Amino acid sequence: MIHNLLLMAVGIGVVYFGSIFYKMSSPMWTAGLGFWLPATVPDATWLNFSFLLDSEFLSKSLGILPIILEATLIFGIWFRRTRRIYLLGALLHIGIFFAYPIPLFAFGEMLFFILLIPKPVKAEISQEHKGQIDTP
Repeated sequence: MIHNLLLMAVGIGVVYFGSIFYKMSSPMWTAGLGFWLPATVPDATWLNFSFLLDSEFLSKSLGILPIILEATLIFGIWFRRTRRIYLLGALLHIGIFFAYPIPLFAFGEMLFFILLIPKPVKAEISQEHKGQIDTP
């Protein structure tokens, strides 16, 4: 498990830790508009998110949540009790995958979150699908 955490800390934690400095100095992000502003630009989105954009609470929550997760991930993944919280990051990257025209970034970051899935869950998934894939 320590190898997974090291890979997570280097692969995504360092990227997040660096981006937090930009976000904390950006008036757009500190006002909670990090999701709302890009989502209102028609050329920057693939889907219509007006149902989220019409709610100030949801829009600002989706703008502030990434700041919190990014600022704490590099420290929080080392504690077993807080690891599951960071699976919210995977959900945010799924949202990025569907919302913005940067699917390779979103998909690449989502791959790192697979490392946070507990071993028993991975083993259960593996057992459920054992023998279902025919190999030559």
